[in-house]
Amino acid sequence: MALEQIGAPATAAVDPDWWTELGETLLAKGEAPAVVTRLTPVAAQLPTAGPIRVVLGAAQLATQQPELAMTTLVEAETIASTPRGRKLLVEALGAVAADKLATDPAEAETLLARADAIEGNPTIWRNLGAARLALDRPADAALVLDRAIKVDPSPVTLLLAARAKALTGEVIEARPLYERAMTAPERAIEVSIDWAASELATGDPALGVAALEKTAPLAKGNATQDGTRSGAPCRRRRGAAGERQPRGRSARAVGQGRPDVGREVRSRARGGRRRRGRSALSALRAISGQACPFPPPADTQAAAILIAFTEGLTARNPQRQTRALDRLTALVGKSSGPAAALLSTSLRVVALEAARDAAGSGRVALVRKFLHIARAANARVGTDDVAHGLAVLDLLEGRTDVAIVALDKVSAKIPEAYVNLGIAFEKKGDPLRALDAWRKARKAGVRFAPLADWIESKERIYGAAP
Repeated sequence: MALEQIGAPATAAVDPDWWTELGETLLAKGEAPAVVTRLTPVAAQLPTAGPIRVVLGAAQLATQQPELAMTTLVEAETIASTPRGRKLLVEALGAVAADKLATDPAEAETLLARADAIEGNPTIWRNLGAARLALDRPADAALVLDRAIKVDPSPVTLLLAARAKALTGEVIEARPLYERAMTAPERAIEVSIDWAASELATGDPALGVAALEKTAPLAKGNATQDGTRSGAPCRRRRGAAGERQPRGRSARAVGQGRPDVGREVRSRARGGRRRRGRSALSALRAISGQACPFPPPADTQAAAILIAFTEGLTARNPQRQTRALDRLTALVGKSSGPAAALLSTSLRVVALEAARDAAGSGRVALVRKFLHIARAANARVGTDDVAHGLAVLDLLEGRTDVAIVALDKVSAKIPEAYVNLGIAFEKKGDPLRALDAWRKARKAGVRFAPLADWIESKERIYGAAP
């Protein structure tokens, strides 16, 4: 190598370009480890040498050291921003974030948002969407995933985009995305399971069934060669296990408005969903106990979980809801992977619905029982719903100050909390803050019959909003 023949400068500061060219040459020869070895001490001696850091960062990426690369390339950008440096920094941020997605989605989301601000690309957008889904922010996920699928409509990206749509209640918009994602055989089974789970909870169970039946032959082909999972396939696969269940707004609040007017808690129409749930139960029971050729443990647990889930949501009395929750609880510790996620989410959603029903009939003890079950469920979704429900329980039981703190925290995500926050301020003898909270509820579009009258009566005394 000509550079080696010339010889290294006596000190790094004499000729920084020599070290940059050495690094570029070694990188071109595929000797990235040598670049890391030679340039790491030089970079430490030259704190203002941006080009050396760009080359070193590239070598660190090539040697699977993304965290070191991220630090090096951040330094390079601070010294002097370059197109190559920015591109490499985005790659490093994306690689570090990808490693953190499963264990620390909040940190992954921060890194990916930073990468997107520098120079987004389909991979960054896809993983950013995945992180926001993991953080129970489907609306934010949908925005970035919409961008991703326009540039790279890969099956994984389409699946995530469909999931985000389903979680925000846009089931109709989710269906064509699921359909497109299923065109890839390697993803078809996973997509069909996710699609079926979303349809069962908030859409049309028949469409979920159809999706599963399309992929049944593929699933059968994935059975192990020794036949351990090649038992008789379900003729009509009606159950589904997925990484999530749509939370929608069905489990949004345990109480809404005055704690003693339970009818308002039950005001959301659930009859349509209950009818769909009942129609799905007979189909689910038909395959209960059968060994279906889907990835374990969903092959044997999906039907049991979803039967209990559907029965819990369609139940109209606490005894049946409790039985459904007991069956779900009995499976805790016996499932793993997507089945465990489905189980935990089912527990939380059913318990929250049961708590709402109990609040509607004024059964405070049952509200407390079901909320504690919901809180104990290890689910990613519904955390704010549980916090809101517990705050309402505090309000019901006279812990007004505690309720105010909790309601204030969740009101940005659960607008119904503003109604209860206003009630709490009213109980504290602070009518102006009560009025302010109720106005925020109205502005957020909360549907609660007495709200307009409450605001009007207060404004007669304290004046309308400016």
